[in-house]
This record gives sequence, structure tokens and C-alpha cells, in this order.
Amino acid sequence: MCCRERIERSDATANGSTKPSLPSCEELMREGMLCKDTHEQVMRLAPPLSITRDEIDWALTRLQRVLS
Repeated sequence: MCCRERIERSDATANGSTKPSLPSCEELMREGMLCKDTHEQVMRLAPPLSITRDEIDWALTRLQRVLS
């Protein structure tokens, strides 16, 4: 498993460009999950190498809620 994952925002604004990732990163921080906005439209995640399935499910639940 790679220690870094990249999630690109796929939702578009009215002019066709993707939304900046910083607001989503800030919202995830309030949810207890840290990530880094990179290149304005990319979120960088760095989970621990010893992550459990329950921790992955916890993170995916928050990502889904924030990105939807």
C-alpha cells in the first residue's frame, strides 16, 4: 500500500474549472482528519503505514460526506 494517496475534486464550477481543495481540507480538519491541499485542486492524504480497516472506513465516511 502506498503511504500517499491523491484525490482530485471532480465536481466543476460554472466556468468548467474544478473547485479549490482548501475548503474541503479545512472541513475535514474540523472532522478530525488531516490532509494537505496541493496544486490548488488536489488533496494529499498520508495515512499511517499501519492503518486498520476500521480507520480506513472512518476516513472514507468523512471524505464522502465532505466531497459530496
